[in-house]
Order: sequence, then structure tokens, then C-alpha cells
Amino acid sequence: MRGWIVAVLLLPIASAAQDQVTADDLAGLCIVSDTLTLHVAVDEDVAAVGISEDRLRSMIESQMRAARIYEAGSSQGGPYLSVTIDGILHPNSGDSLIYVREVALRQWVENRSVRSIAFYDSWSVEFLGVGKDASIMQGLSEGIDRFIGEFLRVNESDQCAQALENTRQHWRLRDRNNDYLEGLYSDDPIAREFRAYLELTPAQREYYAGLPLEERPVFVAFLKMSEEEREELGALPKSERGAYVERFNARQEAN
Repeated sequence: MRGWIVAVLLLPIASAAQDQVTADDLAGLCIVSDTLTLHVAVDEDVAAVGISEDRLRSMIESQMRAARIYEAGSSQGGPYLSVTIDGILHPNSGDSLIYVREVALRQWVENRSVRSIAFYDSWSVEFLGVGKDASIMQGLSEGIDRFIGEFLRVNESDQCAQALENTRQHWRLRDRNNDYLEGLYSDDPIAREFRAYLELTPAQREYYAGLPLEERPVFVAFLKMSEEEREELGALPKSERGAYVERFNARQEAN
């Protein structure tokens, strides 16, 4: 980041220019909730001219609250708006900065090519400029206002509504799968039996399917037993084999 800044050390001191935002830049503005949390960060030189993280956060929070898109809380998990300013003091003016400003929307986004959802920047704008405290804050405030306006416009569109519904369906399916997996790996006897079934070969599964229900756990355990344990099991009356298998399975899980 500093390499970009050093490259413009000889630029004259001037107010920050307006960010250029195209229609294509707005494609990632659809979000799966109605509000955003906020993350801000500035480096030491930016803070040295009076632009602290608290000051930055206070200004942006106020703008987001006015638009009813702010949600207090951690930025972990998203979606959230990230605003960062990195800079160095201008060599010819101690109260001016050469800086890079980034405004980014970060959230879980669907990647249709691999049929998955990942967390990344769905929309971002960077701006390189030279200016003083007041002009930097004014330029950022105007940039946030433009972001909010486009954000609201995009999220009220029919295309965005359909995209959000597709994403919500993905999350609902994922939650159902997670519930299934939690059940599959629980201590429930049926779940344990099913896990054992998955380890069988096709021929063993066919034989398993033809057994009475009460004999299936015995068959699965039998396949895992040593020769000595199989002999002990075979010598027992059928009425006692279930208890023997339960003790065997308990030993297996303990190990």
C-alpha cells in the first residue's frame, strides 16, 4: 500500500477528487440482510493529522443510521462495510497527507461456478489522493453518501430480490444438511448403526438388508471382532448376543 503512496510524493497539494463508480461496480451490492455492521481502520500518520478511528466511525455510523442500514455489533460474519485509510505525511506540508482510501462491502457471496458460498469483497472502491484533514473527511463523507444511495437503490431492485432468495435457499439447504450431519454423528443408537452400515461393502450391505432388525447390529459388530470374540459371540444364546454386542461397541468407542 505504501508503494502506491510513495509513487505520488511529488503531486501538488490538492483536495481529494470524486470517486468514479460505474454501474458494473454496483453488481455486488445485494446483501442477505437489511443492515450492515461497520469496520474502520486508519494508520498512524492518518491518526496524526486528527483522523482517528473513533472520529471516522462516528461520522460513518451517523450516515448509516440516518439511512437505516446500520447494525451495531462485530464485523465478524458480515455483511459489513469496511472503510480504511492508509497514508503518509506530505514532505512539503506537515498537515497534508498522501493517502489511499478504500470503501468495501464484505459478505458471504455465492460462487455459481463451483456451487458454493464464500466470504469476500463483493464490492469495493479505492481512491488515491492528497489533502488535509477537512478535505479528506469531506471527500469520504460524500463517498459514503453515494455508496448508501446506490446500495439502497440496488437492494430494492427485482434482480437483487431474486439473488437474495437464491442465496437464502442455499443457506436453508446448508442448515438442513448440517442438522442431518449432526444427527448422523450423534450417540443415538440408530445413528451409530447407520455409520456402521456406511462402512460395509456392497455384498455385506445386501446380506445386512436381508437380516431381521434385531440381528443387524450383531452382524455389523461381528465383522469388526477378532476370532476369539467371534467364537465367544457364537457360543452365546441368541438372547444374550445383543448385550455382548453392546459391550463390544462400548469398548470400540472407548478406544
